[in-house]
Amino acid sequence: TNISSTASLSSCFTSCYSLRTAPSFSTVTSPSSMTGMFQNCFNLIDAGTLAATNTVDISNMFNSSYSLVSAPSFDRMLISGLTSTFQGCASLRNVGNIYCGTSCGMNAAFSGCSSLKTAPYIRFPTTSTNCGSMFATCVSLTTVPAYDLSNVSQTGSMFATCTALESLPAFNFSSAPSFVTTFNGCRSLRSIGTITTTSALTSLNQTFLNCNSLINAPVFTNTSAVTDMASTFQGCTSLTSVPALSLGAVTTFASTFQACNALTTAPNITMSASSS
Repeated sequence: TNISSTASLSSCFTSCYSLRTAPSFSTVTSPSSMTGMFQNCFNLIDAGTLAATNTVDISNMFNSSYSLVSAPSFDRMLISGLTSTFQGCASLRNVGNIYCGTSCGMNAAFSGCSSLKTAPYIRFPTTSTNCGSMFATCVSLTTVPAYDLSNVSQTGSMFATCTALESLPAFNFSSAPSFVTTFNGCRSLRSIGTITTTSALTSLNQTFLNCNSLINAPVFTNTSAVTDMASTFQGCTSLTSVPALSLGAVTTFASTFQACNALTTAPNITMSASSS
């Protein structure tokens, strides 16, 4: 397909329900946008070839294209938007490397990719970014790289209901203010490495809710400003070990360890007088 190298491809084939093979855009080296380009192409299997070498927003590009098996190569471009790019791509199995630019929204990028087993390598942006629901309901996901998540500002439901996930590496979440439902419903999760946090962290609400295979709770390096611990470990029926926690600012402790019926020793928790 020979069209202007600076053309917008936004919503170009949106809702082409019968399209099975995307055209090759081998001459389009610097498109201004690819948002929603193949959104709702329910029968799309072959994503074609992309030649872009510039910074491109690909948000919603394949949203709900649930027959897509392999993503096109994004190796030569910098991504400025990844929001809902593959959301609902239930057949997606293969995704190559993704390199984000300085800023890039990433919420729900792979949400509902129920066939994806290995998360792709992603170079995360260097400014604050939203990763809410990024891998939510990726029920086949078993492998996640040791991402640099130091600029992630929103983690809500990031890995929620990843029911096949058994372990996660250590992560640096030094910019995250909360972990609301981040690992909620990861029923196979047994272990997770140290989570680097700072005094920016204020909420662990439902962080590990119903992670019923979790044996050892991870270390959070700084919980001094956490105010909300409601249902943090509720339903973690295999939990036997919780590291010492300093929770001098906590105001809500409702159901934190409810139904943790394998826990034989109460965790060592330091709280202020007003928190107890």
